Amino acid sequence: MSRTLRSLVFVLLLAAGCGRAENSLLLLDDLPDVESITIEGCHAFSEKTVKSVMITTTPDWWNPFGEQKYRKGQLKSDLGAILTFYYRHGYLRAEIVDEQIRRSGNKVHILIRIQEGEPVTVRDVVIVGARSFNPNDIQKKLALKRGRPLDIFQLQEDRRLILRTLSEQGYWEAKVEADVQFFGQEGVVFYILTEGSPVEVRSITVEGLTQVRPKLAYEDISVKEGQLLRYKELERSQIRLLQTGYFADAQWDTTGLDTLTHQVSVGFTVRERRLQWVEAGIGLSSQENLNFTLGWGTRNFLNSGLQFGVRSQTSLDLTDRLPSILDEHTTQFTWSRTRLFRSPWEGRLTLAYVRDNEVAANDAPYSQDILGARLAVQRNFQNLRSQTGVALESRWVNNHASEGARLSDPQLYLNSYLTRILSGWVEWIQTNDFFSPTRGGIWGLRGQLAGGSLGGNNGFESLTGGVRRYVTLPGGGGWVLATRLRLGNIWTPADSTVGGRPITTEAELVPTDDRYYAGGANTVRGYQQDGLDGTVPITNATDVFQAQGGVVQYLLNVELRFPVLGKLGGVLFLDSGNVWQDADQFGLNRLVPTSNPASVSPFDVRYTYGFGIRYASPVGPIRVDFAWPWNLPAGTDPAKEQSWYVALGQSF
Repeated sequence: MSRTLRSLVFVLLLAAGCGRAENSLLLLDDLPDVESITIEGCHAFSEKTVKSVMITTTPDWWNPFGEQKYRKGQLKSDLGAILTFYYRHGYLRAEIVDEQIRRSGNKVHILIRIQEGEPVTVRDVVIVGARSFNPNDIQKKLALKRGRPLDIFQLQEDRRLILRTLSEQGYWEAKVEADVQFFGQEGVVFYILTEGSPVEVRSITVEGLTQVRPKLAYEDISVKEGQLLRYKELERSQIRLLQTGYFADAQWDTTGLDTLTHQVSVGFTVRERRLQWVEAGIGLSSQENLNFTLGWGTRNFLNSGLQFGVRSQTSLDLTDRLPSILDEHTTQFTWSRTRLFRSPWEGRLTLAYVRDNEVAANDAPYSQDILGARLAVQRNFQNLRSQTGVALESRWVNNHASEGARLSDPQLYLNSYLTRILSGWVEWIQTNDFFSPTRGGIWGLRGQLAGGSLGGNNGFESLTGGVRRYVTLPGGGGWVLATRLRLGNIWTPADSTVGGRPITTEAELVPTDDRYYAGGANTVRGYQQDGLDGTVPITNATDVFQAQGGVVQYLLNVELRFPVLGKLGGVLFLDSGNVWQDADQFGLNRLVPTSNPASVSPFDVRYTYGFGIRYASPVGPIRVDFAWPWNLPAGTDPAKEQSWYVALGQSF
């Protein structure tokens, strides 16, 4: 089955899933259709903007699944949504003065008249009674500020924010009253605080434990007896309990507050997960591979808190890229322990075997048997989503290469070699959603040191950094601008040979798996997976002997994400990137694009553009993308590049 056909089948199945059930259509047959909706009296906002908050809609050619049937109860809910919209923008005296329903046959015409009134803005925000913190500090965090619309719903949100700030200082007996004094079309917001006394933790209990030893649960609770009860520590304890993998749910209870002694008994209630797990699956990856997965593990090995798992995955090639159908097989054993030696660090030991079949730049086949051992320690910080860690890894590689592959890459000329790498990384995650962020960012930096005092047959240093930003565009339409920048560089030793073979590029001093690659569904769409590998188009017989992969990487992606209908969304994107086998091949002049193939150098940054659709499934966005390469260099066969991509999750 071709890539285009597979993608078309996926889109048709997706569209079929968005339709209504046959029985549902029969139930709707007796309801009249909404032919028109007219809203009069909206001057502060456009009629289109006011209609956008309604569920009831009129027929549109681009919206075949919209709610086009007239329901009296739904219209009543829509009128409430319109008033809420006005209230949130400061129009506190807005009202629906008239609604008319005119029926003509099986068609309904709806007329809504609104009286907006004058908007009320915030003149000032005053906090009274604060003793444990500076009122000016909390005012910076409040959404209601001088000159903004007086949003009565946000008034209560800000009140809860003040209560949470007080609970962070241990003032769980605190009370906050919110009041507004009006002066014409302005209002002064008052928050009146009664702090009370700070509250200490009297005792801590955990309920719901049947398979997990209490000691394993208590060590992940950062709330301590005899200390002030702080909201952040309760939240941190809940997250840590869930991150252990033992529990499907964890809730806390602080209702046992004694206002005489100013103490509280904190109770955690957990719901345990099945401690043993088995997984089996089949799926299609972004590399056009058919993957078979089988695994088993336990989350609490011998009730010791040690997690153990074994996982095996076999990938079959569907693109005729390889001489054999087997692309890669991996089997790995993993042991991990949270709260390593009662510290905030997690320890993880992984042993793996990999059989990898590949082809060199001249289509010569080769395979590698890889035995790996990796020991890592890491810890979460800040909001417990950010992470830092270090790892020591050893890889023993046995090459099985044809003569053509051996000639193309000195690393493949070696029968076997050992690479030992020390890695360190840090990643800050400050996004509002895991699957599809609409604001915030992710910053990451990873460094590697191989060889030298660590031993092994290869030595190099690398540094890779990246940043992702997500910005919600103004206007309230749900449009999001997503960007990603990634830069990487590998420093190689001043050697001129590998295993006695002379090198032609710096990349040949680095093992094949440690070089940079680009191209594919998650980097530069419009190119095959790892299709941007630093090689040049073949123009003479000597070009067929060239290694794949680079020592310098540049990647920049821009996506405009927008809602389409219900769970369906759309994307317009621009991808750019490349890798270089020698550091001196890259320069700022490589960033300037040109569409004339005769003027495009193989060392220029490649640009692609395209569009895609997104479907918000329970396990993450399902995406279908189509891309066009913009600046293909002369000698490149466009038929070898890829245009359609089907994958799970956002591209970044």
